[in-house]
Formats: sequence, C-alpha cells, structure tokens
Amino acid sequence: MNWRHTLVAAFLFALAVEPAGAAIRLPGLVGDNMVLQRDAPIRLWGWADAGEQVSIRFGDETANAQADSGGRWSIALKSRPAGGPYRMTLTGANQLKLENILIGDVWLASGQSNMEWPLTMANDASREIETASFPQIRLIAVQHEVALQPQKDHTTRG
Repeated sequence: MNWRHTLVAAFLFALAVEPAGAAIRLPGLVGDNMVLQRDAPIRLWGWADAGEQVSIRFGDETANAQADSGGRWSIALKSRPAGGPYRMTLTGANQLKLENILIGDVWLASGQSNMEWPLTMANDASREIETASFPQIRLIAVQHEVALQPQKDHTTRG
C-alpha cells in the first residue's frame, strides 16, 4: 500500500469516527483570555445544529438560546462592572469552558500599517520591554484577508 492509500484510509477513518451532530462553535473573538466590555450588555453568539439548545453560565447568571434554522444563536447577558478573571461555560451538544475572562474596556484599533509597528523597533525598545507590566492588557490580531462581502467570522494571527 503506497502513501496515497494510507492517506485516504486515514481520512475515511477520521470521517467514520466523527461524532454525530454538530458541536456548538464560537466566533474567533470569543474564547479564553478575552475582554468583554464593562457596563454594557454582553452579547455572545455562535453556531450549532438547527434547533439545538445552547446554555451559557457566567458567574451567577445562566441564559439560554435556541439555534435558528441556519444554526445561528445569540444570547445577551447582563452588564457588569470591570473585574475578573471569570469563567464561562457554554453547553449544547458539547461543552466549552472559557477561562481567564476580564470585564473592562474594549478598544478597536484600525488604520495604516504603522498600527502594527512592533515594540522591538520603537525608540528605547529595550527599556520599554524591561519595565512593561500590564498583565491585564489583551490583544487579538485579525488575519489580513480580502473579502467582497461581510464575513461571519475571522482568523486570528500571532
């Protein structure tokens, strides 16, 4: 048996052991180490099988939703003041546990290429790096992609 037959056999085996039903899935913005905007309702969304029940537990709050015919669901949680870290559990056909979530200020930065200037190339980079201590700052970088239509999700990089 050559390598192509082995590859095809491995692929078919992987398809055969795929669990029945789709797992709930979150967009790239939602995950471990995320920051949610303080003092504003927290809106979460994702995908699942059509009609699937999705439950979110965040602190002492539990909220439920049902995926629509296209498999989309969304849930709004109450607003919270700055704080954390928190945990969140999402349950549907599968269970997702998100850790180290902060509530704070979320900034969206966009612009020219200088928005991505690395600190290592800045003036006094060594001193800035040595003295930096900002453990609650989180950064998510979105992969550069060209699209002719709005996208439902994104890929992170870095």
